[in-house]
Amino acid sequence: MVSVEELREEFPLAKKVIYFDNAATTLKPLRCLRALEELFTEYSSNYGRSAHRLSQRTTEKYEEVRERVASFLNASPEQIVFVRNTTEAINLVSHLIPQGHVISTVMEHNSNLLPFFSRERTLLKPRNFLISLEDLERAIRDDTSLITITHASNVLGNLQPVEEICRLASSYEIPVLIDSAQTAGTVEINLKRIKCDFMAISAHKGLLAPQGTGILYIREPERYEPLYLGGGIVEDVDEQSFRLLEAPQKFEAGTPNIPGVIALGASLELIQEVGVAKIERHLRTLTSECISRLSEIEGIEIISPEDSHSIVSFNLRDFNFHDVSILLDELYSICTRSGKHCAHLLFKHLNLEGCVRASFAIYNTLREVERFAEALERISKEG
Repeated sequence: MVSVEELREEFPLAKKVIYFDNAATTLKPLRCLRALEELFTEYSSNYGRSAHRLSQRTTEKYEEVRERVASFLNASPEQIVFVRNTTEAINLVSHLIPQGHVISTVMEHNSNLLPFFSRERTLLKPRNFLISLEDLERAIRDDTSLITITHASNVLGNLQPVEEICRLASSYEIPVLIDSAQTAGTVEINLKRIKCDFMAISAHKGLLAPQGTGILYIREPERYEPLYLGGGIVEDVDEQSFRLLEAPQKFEAGTPNIPGVIALGASLELIQEVGVAKIERHLRTLTSECISRLSEIEGIEIISPEDSHSIVSFNLRDFNFHDVSILLDELYSICTRSGKHCAHLLFKHLNLEGCVRASFAIYNTLREVERFAEALERISKEG
């Protein structure tokens, strides 16, 4: 069993600041750096392009990561497409299902709203921070072509009932896209149990990989045609037509982000060593303690629900949220995020201009939560 203190040795930057901005991006473990050093000094070449040993090894390593990701999510390798980020994954799905009525929610990140603005949409509002299945069923129309929903809001942090939503959607033969940017690597995801049609995943948050790396799961990739066309995805081309490779290669035109994927393999290895169940328990402990301590501080309004799994959003009365975040950084070396968090519609629903957000990762500690609460107590009293 790996302790948090042992884990922190993998994250040198965690010793220099208290890093509570993990919902934006996480710190990266040393093994990512070692994997990249091995890539660039031992076998660096292009993917799937050449017969020589370096290209062959690059291709093998890249595909090994795809297999590891598929196993981690309980999917098949051909269902796993590497992309730049969650935003690209969602935009790809908007291309794969280009028409029809879309059901979504007011809790979504802008990346899960803007790609569907040209369509007729129904935006559900949460009840007690959760989407009601009754509201969802009432919103379904004959021309509903997609239900797209966050697994956990990047502001609220609690989990939505995605298995139940997918079960209901399946009874109407409506595909479901789940935005799992905030949950992959911190909550167990079993795609055979969830049974969604698409899942968009950020690799640079809970999966601890470098920025510019993401995953799109497509349950039935053979049904869809790619958005991007070009090198690396064709089996044959003549003057009038072309024949594509099978999935997932047909969705990955051009030179892929080889360093990002190789580093993802290393970070995912660490997550599997620790175990997602242990990570989730640790994050829930930190979140619960943070909510408990902040609720004791006069003037703090907590926005996140008590069952948030890794995010605590709040405001401090008589203080601008940006000022609070700056004071935490400048006076106490605590990194948080402030603003609307790319969730403008949710803040209109909450009737708020923004907030401060603290979010946790596997290398954070209860002692850091206590120092965070102490800092906020001083700010509330002294400014």
